Amino acid sequence: MTSKAQIGPLAILSAAALSLPAFSASQPTERVVSVNTSVYQEGDAKAAEVVFGDLQRFRVKTNQFNLSAPIGRDWSMSLGYDNEAMSGASPWGTVAAERW
Repeated sequence: MTSKAQIGPLAILSAAALSLPAFSASQPTERVVSVNTSVYQEGDAKAAEVVFGDLQRFRVKTNQFNLSAPIGRDWSMSLGYDNEAMSGASPWGTVAAERW
């Protein structure tokens, strides 16, 4: 008994990605350095709205660094670093303030 192999969407997408050119059409002509920091923090929940769980909400801090530089005429190098720290919690259950 012979079975036919099924080609899934992931295999098709992978083949399409591999067929793309490996080289960019234009290379950077100068060195570029970028540094970004962002902080996102939700306000704490009100005790009257939380049935179970902590009142503190999420806090996310992200640091990013990127360096791109030309190497010769046809090549470039890029170095990136990302760091993300998350803390906080979601309540186990909340209700609208007017219903509580």
